[in-house]
Amino acid sequence: MMLTNNLQTHQRGQALLLALIFLVVLSLIGVSSIKTATSEQSMAWLYEDKEFALEAAEAALKEGEQWISNVTINPLIHTKKGCTGDLLCFKQFCANGLCLTGYIDDSDKCILQSVDPWADRTDLSNNYLKDNSDDLINLWVRDGKTKLVETQYPGSFSKAQFIIEFYCFTQKDPDGVPPNPYPADRHAWSQLYRITALATGKSENSKVMLQSTLMKD
Repeated sequence: MMLTNNLQTHQRGQALLLALIFLVVLSLIGVSSIKTATSEQSMAWLYEDKEFALEAAEAALKEGEQWISNVTINPLIHTKKGCTGDLLCFKQFCANGLCLTGYIDDSDKCILQSVDPWADRTDLSNNYLKDNSDDLINLWVRDGKTKLVETQYPGSFSKAQFIIEFYCFTQKDPDGVPPNPYPADRHAWSQLYRITALATGKSENSKVMLQSTLMKD
């Protein structure tokens, strides 16, 4: 009789141990499932926010292209380093979103500089922008250096920004006879601009930068 009781007690002990092990396994599976679901949800939100920032950047880029298409730029005036007193003056360290990447020198020759004013990190390029004190300039956090879009993209964290760089000239007919340098054969050349837009998504941490080039007669 005592042997039977000991056997039953042992079996109940084994059953309890198996139940506890099974419960621990189920708990681990549950915790893992919750973590996986949370991680997937977070990744989905980040992807959606990045896509949202992309849409905002595309809208800002189009506004920048439209802006430069609608204004009348005289390179012999507005893209010289000494240009002052005009809102269309392109500046060496950028002002009001206009950057003098290319400039017209005193002999009316266009000089294209090796500079990337849009870069806000030194490891992006060796041609980052510096001021007169040789300090790095991050245009995107300096007031008056960029242009803000007129209307903030609905739902975005902040207004998108863009800059426009004068990029000298490009031959209108690339297959034609090479013309004399601008301004001698100015009718054969198109002005070339690079537009860079930076936009945020629904959060400050999601940012997208886009660039395009535009020919203008």
